[in-house]
Amino acid sequence: MLANRITLDFFQNVSNYYHVYKINKSKAAELPHYHDFFQVCYVSKGAILHRGDSNEVELVKGDAFIIPPSFSHSILSETPNSEFYSLSFMEQIFYPGFSGSGAYKFLAALQVDALDKEHLDIRLKVTLEDSLKSNIKNLLDCLLNEFPLKIPQDLSMAGSLISAILLVLARAYFAEPKTQDQLKNINIYFESIMACKEYIDKNYMRNITLLELSKEFALSRSILCLLFPKIVGVPPIQYLTEKRIEQALSLSKVESLSFQEISDMVGYEDYSTFFRNFCKIVGISPTQYRSTK
Repeated sequence: MLANRITLDFFQNVSNYYHVYKINKSKAAELPHYHDFFQVCYVSKGAILHRGDSNEVELVKGDAFIIPPSFSHSILSETPNSEFYSLSFMEQIFYPGFSGSGAYKFLAALQVDALDKEHLDIRLKVTLEDSLKSNIKNLLDCLLNEFPLKIPQDLSMAGSLISAILLVLARAYFAEPKTQDQLKNINIYFESIMACKEYIDKNYMRNITLLELSKEFALSRSILCLLFPKIVGVPPIQYLTEKRIEQALSLSKVESLSFQEISDMVGYEDYSTFFRNFCKIVGISPTQYRSTK
């Protein structure tokens, strides 16, 4: 049977890129399906059966799982008193400011296309220590209380609570020696990407290319293009462009500088490319921007 695709708008009351509820069973979840979002489940009563493409496992009270986008699975309640928390969320709930956290490294490593073949194994069941069971349940209960409130994203605690839930699951994952070795590889890539970002921050005025970045940080071009957006939030060349325009906005406060001069100072060889990128990012021309300040 082909798996059904479920999007976040399947839920009627999605808030700020996430949805959370406590349920006994779900007819949609009983059929093979995959999401465009991450899903965390935690069993609070009874037992559920969690099926992947080639195997299945039973989860009882205190067990959990986390599934990335595009992973096919199904969930069936096994006992009359089964109850589980289901948390669905998009990465956008964390921006800005999340890409440097340990929770984000765990999230990025779980994705099916993460690090080519170096991503973490996706588990149908995560066994939690007793202290972690209490932690994750309390966090999910706080999230349930937060969810009905119509709060602007910048004032919501949801991102912080979900980040904490991810760290609880990460601790359970990385308790195993095999996964500790996987984490070392992930940390190496993560540190290289962050160093690449800092290199762009310091050298944005130079003619930086993907080939130069790949050689400088010993990354293949494919790994660089795959991981930079996951960790930083945008592709490397887009980040370079945004950095240059950010600096141009700052320099535009100096009225003695022409925009041709500013274009040269932030690394553009021709003014037309600077003008086009400025208008695209800022929404108005350089001259219009300066006149509003």
